[in-house]
Amino acid sequence: MTMRLVPPTITVSGDLAGWEFPGDPAQFIITRAGGSLSQYFAQSVRIELAGDAEAGADYAGLPQVLTIPAGQSLLHVIIEPVDDEELEGTEQVILAATDVAMGGLFFALAAPQPAAGVGVGDNDFSFKVREITYGSDKPPAFHLVMKDDGTGAYPSPHWLDNDLDGKPENSSPLSYTISNSVANPALGEVRVTANVKLVLTGPSDLTYLVRAKWINGPYCASLPAAATLAGTTLAVSVTSTKPLPDTIQHTAMGVFWEVSVDDGRTWKSDGSTQANFLYGSIQPGDEFRTVLHVDTRNAKGLKSPMGGAGQVSVLDAIWGDFHNPIPGVLNWQGNELRYYGQYADSDAYNLGDNTTAGLLKYWDGRCGAWARFLLDVWRTQGINIARLWAIDPNPARTPPSGYPILVGIKVKKMPGQGIRVPNARRDRRFRDHAVVGLTGSQGVYDPSYGEWSPTPAVWQTKSLEAIVYSNSSGTGHDDPLTGSNDVIFIPQ
Repeated sequence: MTMRLVPPTITVSGDLAGWEFPGDPAQFIITRAGGSLSQYFAQSVRIELAGDAEAGADYAGLPQVLTIPAGQSLLHVIIEPVDDEELEGTEQVILAATDVAMGGLFFALAAPQPAAGVGVGDNDFSFKVREITYGSDKPPAFHLVMKDDGTGAYPSPHWLDNDLDGKPENSSPLSYTISNSVANPALGEVRVTANVKLVLTGPSDLTYLVRAKWINGPYCASLPAAATLAGTTLAVSVTSTKPLPDTIQHTAMGVFWEVSVDDGRTWKSDGSTQANFLYGSIQPGDEFRTVLHVDTRNAKGLKSPMGGAGQVSVLDAIWGDFHNPIPGVLNWQGNELRYYGQYADSDAYNLGDNTTAGLLKYWDGRCGAWARFLLDVWRTQGINIARLWAIDPNPARTPPSGYPILVGIKVKKMPGQGIRVPNARRDRRFRDHAVVGLTGSQGVYDPSYGEWSPTPAVWQTKSLEAIVYSNSSGTGHDDPLTGSNDVIFIPQ
């Protein structure tokens, strides 16, 4: 009698999808049922692999023949993904059972051949920083910065790169108030916050962690935070792990943004963005960028407005810029600010250059502009013991009838801010003059000429050469100064 061999029924199912992470394979299950051979015998099955995932490149290849062990009705087939560096997305592996072995021979399985597919997820991704909006964990510690040209505040987001070329359309400066025992003891520690939007190329079904890593700055990396994915945009908020330092700082820092998809085991960086951090004992309110630039540059690393035993005061460090008129005070772009440098330009002269705003807009100003500028610079570092003084000829010095009294500056010794040739300006005789005086000590600071004197009397001796009686045609005569009562200092 002849025995007819009946092949078993073979089924293939996709059990688990895999990822390009270590220990995260995909899996098929091949099952046998029935047939002439007892399940106590091993069963060989020939397979074919297909799909857009490539064996040997995207996953470890399999032998052409797999064996279901004796005594078992199924076989788990493991697909081990290859963790490459290519952006591929999720790819499919299709496993089909084509033949089974019977009596040493393989028999084709009837169509449709049992088959199934599993996905192999890609853990590769790329990202670009589109925008960053900075702040602080204590809102009073972060301030807007005004543009020098008077057109308003620098906008947020503080970094904006819509075309993702790494060259932002907007990169705004940042202004913070530090906390220390001298300047702001009640503020407490201040940390930088950042709301970030990244443009992602990669899988949408992964958990993305984002952190910031400040380079050349006072922070270490922020703690990782889970990002929210909407379309191709990753949005996340992070906070620096370390607080701002307790000294004045003036620095441009690179901020590296790092993303992880394996719960923080590995991180990918897309280079750095730049942020101009300016911070000190800055009072609440909006300040011009050059005001912040000047008040932090020379006072970097200091914390005491008026100094102390063995300490350089913030006041003196800032005054160092004004004390040497050549080359003079520079704005944040490196342009020299001048004193009466474009006197002949009547439009610029008349459009507010006797104010801080005018000085910063035109890079040029009169004595009132320079005095107000020095006051603004000091006040942003918490120095509030100074005020503007107007210097007028003493009315007791009665001139000839109809002659106004002017004051004459010692021009050859005091060229003034931005004036490289002593006689470059057409006039050094003024109806009045503006300086800055400290309350209590009576120190006199003349930022227009870079002169400091301990008292008004000493300032007059160093800085003035005469009282000038001038008629309407500009002619007149000089009356040499005779004492400290030749002029009067009027607090403004």
